[in-house]
Amino acid sequence: MRLRLWVGSILFFSSLTAVCAQSQSSILSEKDIEQFRDLEERALKGRLNAPVFDLRFSDTQKAQLESFKTDARTLNSRVQDHVAAKVANMTGNAPQSMGTADMTTARYSTLVFASLSMPDNDIKELYRSLAGTKDTAIVIRGLPKGTTTINEAIRKIQQIAIDMKLKDTPSVVMNPVWFEQYHVSVVPTIVKLKSTTAMQSVDPKNLKPKEPPKVEARVEGVLSTLWLNDRIREGMKGDLGRMGPVYEIGETDIVAEMQSRAAKIDWDAKKKNAYNRVWNNLPFEELPKATQDKKRLVDPTFILKQDIKGTDGTVIAARGTKVNPLDSRPFTRLMVVFNGDDEQEIEFVRSHLKQWQKRLGKKDEQTFLILTKLDRQKGWKAYEQITKTMDAKIYLLQNDIKTSFQLEASPCLVYQQGRYFAVEEYRVQ
Repeated sequence: MRLRLWVGSILFFSSLTAVCAQSQSSILSEKDIEQFRDLEERALKGRLNAPVFDLRFSDTQKAQLESFKTDARTLNSRVQDHVAAKVANMTGNAPQSMGTADMTTARYSTLVFASLSMPDNDIKELYRSLAGTKDTAIVIRGLPKGTTTINEAIRKIQQIAIDMKLKDTPSVVMNPVWFEQYHVSVVPTIVKLKSTTAMQSVDPKNLKPKEPPKVEARVEGVLSTLWLNDRIREGMKGDLGRMGPVYEIGETDIVAEMQSRAAKIDWDAKKKNAYNRVWNNLPFEELPKATQDKKRLVDPTFILKQDIKGTDGTVIAARGTKVNPLDSRPFTRLMVVFNGDDEQEIEFVRSHLKQWQKRLGKKDEQTFLILTKLDRQKGWKAYEQITKTMDAKIYLLQNDIKTSFQLEASPCLVYQQGRYFAVEEYRVQ
């Protein structure tokens, strides 16, 4: 079967219909992550001391946020552009072409506006008479009755050609923009153009409808394009009026349908839910409270498991060599690890931070405050509050940091001492 169905008039519809037809708990909108962007922008403007994108996320955390952002971009490209621009070029999840023809290069000189609300015999006559034609398209306004997604519409339109056992099939285009541009209110309506048009009626750069080709002649109530071509050869031009029975358009305008469905989405609620989901899903590497003041040294030395060679094959370091990374790259930072959900630890760190920096000779830009926990219920409010309290960038403790420095309890300090990492733990009364 070579049914060529190009659904090419509006961006995003199939995803939108899927979103509106099922639970939206797992899909985020662009507005869901607007808070992320807002925090970043405010940070750049100096209104926040610690932008959320400065957090040192672990691989798991990064994957979680990327998943949120990917879902958001997907939904946004299919919904928000439409709400803002009303009309766009549809790709969605529907197949771009059913058959072997290269529909991306197709150009039409004749548009036959139709609807599945027309009598079955009329629809079959259109399919039969236009089978295999490349310069004529049957134009449908939107989803046929009984369908809620593009894929369902495709199957329904395909089935007509399958039932007719056509070897060659017509080009079927779903394009409500053309219905509006050529003022089509009843079907069948045949429009002969003065110049050819591509199937895309919207400029993908600005999402605005393209200027349509001028009409050479048009007629309502006629199924045969040959009839209209004969009249044109006879010198008849323009609107030839109604020459036969016409029917109402049974398909809903996709643009109007999308506007209706998008308007029903509670973006504020989704934004709030997105806030909560971020903090409910981000893992924290928690540490128990320190039970005593103590200091220990962590040796970062490791043994090479294989030779390290230069680009010319020369062995730079042989397998079995002991390597201490501090010998070649000093650790100039001071890491302060504490529980962001424990008021005592927060106050302890806040009141002692300057003393630690002075004792160890560290500046603010060398100091990294890392949280083992944060109030998930308060979420972003808790994050903003602690950045304000500490007047410094705030990071989240990730597993590789916890493991590399062998962190056992909080609050604690990590810094270099000779060829070791020093870890100081403090018991907070």
